[in-house]
Amino acid sequence: MKDNEIRTDADLQNCIYFQQKIEVWVGGEFEEVCVVADYDDDAVEVVGGLYYLRCNVMLRGA
Repeated sequence: MKDNEIRTDADLQNCIYFQQKIEVWVGGEFEEVCVVADYDDDAVEVVGGLYYLRCNVMLRGA
């Protein structure tokens, strides 16, 4: 695990609270830099309305 990897609910909540930019990686490929809008057990919603399944992405602090 990388130091800047975002994995837990607490990590995601901190990203929302501090409006931290994150990198989204899907299948080992960089997707985008964005801000988390919301999350649940299955998915992460980013500002702009896109959803990513938590089981398919790696999120990292930008």
